[in-house]
Amino acid sequence: MLKELIEQNLVDYVAMDIKHSIWSFSKIVWLDIDENPYLDSIKLIMSSDIDHEFRTTIIKWIHSSSDITNIAKYIKWAKKYCLQNYRAGDTLDLDFEWESFSEKELLKFKDNLISYLDNIEIRN
Repeated sequence: MLKELIEQNLVDYVAMDIKHSIWSFSKIVWLDIDENPYLDSIKLIMSSDIDHEFRTTIIKWIHSSSDITNIAKYIKWAKKYCLQNYRAGDTLDLDFEWESFSEKELLKFKDNLISYLDNIEIRN
């Protein structure tokens, strides 16, 4: 569907969530998943001329610095990567109680990604 929309010039901006390190999907959702369609979408977006961003909502105890770096390595030279800090509260699972990262931790993530990406945005 994404390929068709791009080919028909029906989109002028694409924002894609990357929930976790691409090679960890199966572990995270406890299912055997074919990651290729997901990876194909990332490649399609990055190879297009369409303005785009990738983003990850990061959650303490779920995401590590190496997880975020692995994502950045895969989307190296994307137009924009946004690190969105988890905010407790409005979730589908009312028992979901994790923590956000501190401002200092977010900036450290950003510093670790500078060699892979030019445009890194922190959304706190």
